[in-house]
Amino acid sequence: LDIKPNLTTYMLLLKSFMSQADGSILYSIIKCIEENPEILSINEFTDVDFFPMAMSGARLLKDSELAMRIKNLVVKNQWYLVSGIEGFLSHYLFTVSHQLDMDSLMKEYNEVVPNLFVPKEWLYSYLFRKCEQNATPDIALKLWQDMMKYRVDIKDLEVINKLMGAFSRANDSLSFELYVSPLKDIWKRIEYLEIQPTPVIISITIKLLTLNNQMEEAWSYYHLFNKYNIKPTFLALSSLLKAHYGFRDSAKVAELFEIMISHGYFLPLTYVRDICWKVDIPSHQRSQFVERFLKNKPAEHKNIDLEPENRN
Repeated sequence: LDIKPNLTTYMLLLKSFMSQADGSILYSIIKCIEENPEILSINEFTDVDFFPMAMSGARLLKDSELAMRIKNLVVKNQWYLVSGIEGFLSHYLFTVSHQLDMDSLMKEYNEVVPNLFVPKEWLYSYLFRKCEQNATPDIALKLWQDMMKYRVDIKDLEVINKLMGAFSRANDSLSFELYVSPLKDIWKRIEYLEIQPTPVIISITIKLLTLNNQMEEAWSYYHLFNKYNIKPTFLALSSLLKAHYGFRDSAKVAELFEIMISHGYFLPLTYVRDICWKVDIPSHQRSQFVERFLKNKPAEHKNIDLEPENRN
């Protein structure tokens, strides 16, 4: 009959395989199209549905290289071949993120955002998680600024949770202020959503504020634990403790020791003694703190990374 396959033919074939959660046929299909570029034309209105399904298949297979090959076919032959370009590119960025480093991933991101589409919050949430895993809070900040610039609709608190997780990886004292500046917008979003903030969001807010020496603001967020009847986290308390130890504030250090003990937290006893000595807590009170922290010591205690730091 001399009937040649078109994109709809391959779309139906792929659909049949993917209905069984099997995308393996996609490798043969893409190879065939690469070797026969004349297939890349619109003969039926359903031809434009092939590439979105193909990219979904690449995501199913978690194959970044295959996703790039699919995108290259489209780029080479214009975007009119794709229906639902937003879904296509969202699946593309998600898939290639499994293997690309953050700089390469951002290069791909910048090529298509906002020229071709603006990602939804679920993709930003995933990218924030990648930033946390790769310790790139600067990239998370850029992505958050894009979300604000392009007015991405935020309905799920999880995207803010992931953003704050990425910000928590900031360790350059010269740039802490950069990560404090977005906090006002972040908390406005939380108020707008009318959702209780998570302990993670409260704790990292406190950490960033203490690192930026904004102690009054940090304590104001600490009081949210009481407001929402949430147990204060070790991260929040240890951040406040480190800061007040740095300022040699014996009253606040003693107050924080009391709070940590009351909530069952343990600190290495040598650390407790060292802080008490350096902030001039009297010896009898120091002995009491050591004894009370000792009662909180778990059966198998692992050292806590909370070493005293000198502040100028």
